[in-house]
Amino acid sequence: MADELKWNYSLNAGLLYGNKQPPASFAIPLNRRGVALDTVATPAVPFKGTSFMNKQGGETARAAYFSYLRRMVALVDLPQGLADESGDEASGAQPQELRMVGVVTQLNDPHSLDAASRNAPWEFYQITDASNEDQLSPIIEALSATRPDISAAVEGGDNSEYVAGRVSLFCGKVSHFTGMYPGAVVGIIGTPWRRDMDGRLTSVLVSSLIQPRRPIPKWLGASSLTTANTHTPSMPRVAARVMYVSGPFPRREVTRILQSVVDNAVQRQATLLVIGGPIHTSYDESELTVVMAQASTFADQIDQTIGSLEQHLGSLSQTNPQAKALRIVVVPSLDDVTQIPVLPQLQHAVDTPLIMGTNPCRIVHNGITIGILQHDTVSDMREHMIERMQGREEGSLQRVVETILGSRLYTPMFQVPNPIVDTKHLAALSIAPDSPVVAMASEEKVLISTNGDSIDNIAKETEQKKSHTSISTLEDIPHLIFLPSSKPQFAFAARSSSLNGNSKEEEDAGPLVVNPMVWNHRNKRQMHFMNVVEVTIPDSAHAAKFGLAHNESDVAVSIFSAFRQ
Repeated sequence: MADELKWNYSLNAGLLYGNKQPPASFAIPLNRRGVALDTVATPAVPFKGTSFMNKQGGETARAAYFSYLRRMVALVDLPQGLADESGDEASGAQPQELRMVGVVTQLNDPHSLDAASRNAPWEFYQITDASNEDQLSPIIEALSATRPDISAAVEGGDNSEYVAGRVSLFCGKVSHFTGMYPGAVVGIIGTPWRRDMDGRLTSVLVSSLIQPRRPIPKWLGASSLTTANTHTPSMPRVAARVMYVSGPFPRREVTRILQSVVDNAVQRQATLLVIGGPIHTSYDESELTVVMAQASTFADQIDQTIGSLEQHLGSLSQTNPQAKALRIVVVPSLDDVTQIPVLPQLQHAVDTPLIMGTNPCRIVHNGITIGILQHDTVSDMREHMIERMQGREEGSLQRVVETILGSRLYTPMFQVPNPIVDTKHLAALSIAPDSPVVAMASEEKVLISTNGDSIDNIAKETEQKKSHTSISTLEDIPHLIFLPSSKPQFAFAARSSSLNGNSKEEEDAGPLVVNPMVWNHRNKRQMHFMNVVEVTIPDSAHAAKFGLAHNESDVAVSIFSAFRQ
């Protein structure tokens, strides 16, 4: 199994948002009720989109991360009319209040028992020009310093020396905040506190934190319409029932358990079954003898499991007509021993009842977009995220999930580009300005620019940059998101508005987020219960237009335990 740190699996997280590739689509035809679903299954993402570090000829992880920072900076809405540090220095006046946008790279724990840790400043890098990569490069090095695999590359630097853009934030004045984690893009409002010997700003007393706008689903704008206007007598209601189950599964009973899951889905008249990994985990050192005795590889084991599911569903279809209306999507996770999440399987047979998805995966079922992420980002974010909330401990899990959705790329899962590859050797690899290679390149550039087609290319490039930097108010967010985690199970509609220190909390309902709690452990006897999620949607057209939380009585979510080990 390849080292996870060498794979940019996090770049696929953008599939939960945006329209890079159409997701697999399963629809019940209105004129052919009770028959198999119409299936449109295309590759979830091209191989070029799953590029490794500086490989495959596509956009590198460094460029992708810079693009992500530019997008998040544009989403920070700072109040107008406040003094800026750069403008006040130019005029020579002492700023009374300043506003800055940047990335928080280090945080303290506001609930720590140690006073020094509790009052330690945050490390913040200001971004004044998001298009300047030289200004964004120190952010990568600062965030990468906490990673054990590349910390040696940045340990040699002296943290006491001046670093352009780095500022210490003292947030004792901020009464309450939430959703802060290393790597978060945030706007600050405060007053200068300390400067170095050269007059450069080094510390700021923060009075308010401004977080990026929460994503607003496209279907949320239509939620103000009444339910009566959404149905007509000639439009029949199409019901959908989605079932979801997540691994890890016991290695010796994977086939039996998954076949039981399929039987249960057919019995419950489900139209879509999502099976999340890990399906086959790697062996421990104590099990090496078992590995040597087996004649099959890990890939063969997964192929056998998938083949048994297809055969079992085919036999059910001969005796039970309801089985013909069931579609199965298997989404492996990072813990699977094969790299299916990184190298997605191309879908050629679009009429098969079982397809393989990438991790993350987007599915459209009767117009309802479903997002699946087989990674415990809830636990990751809860470990990294800090907040200062008074009397609001009961909603901490919901705020964690809303922070994950607000990060757009599930930042704890996002691997920061490696500075050893991207920054450390840039000086050694650079070419001198008077080099003949540079002269040849400049001549070639002149020749190309004289070509008449170059004007069209420049126009196309300009349009691409505009579309890349433009921020839409409404975003393409799934109606239903499965976030399996080891945390307590939950199912709630995330709020679409941003919560910060100087804005009121709005209750606009966003996507429905469900966590089944992976393999519940009970009692001291270590009895395992696999949790199964069932989401019943009586009217798919209404839910696709206005969201699953528009009328909560119409959508039923149940999480039940079964298949005791």
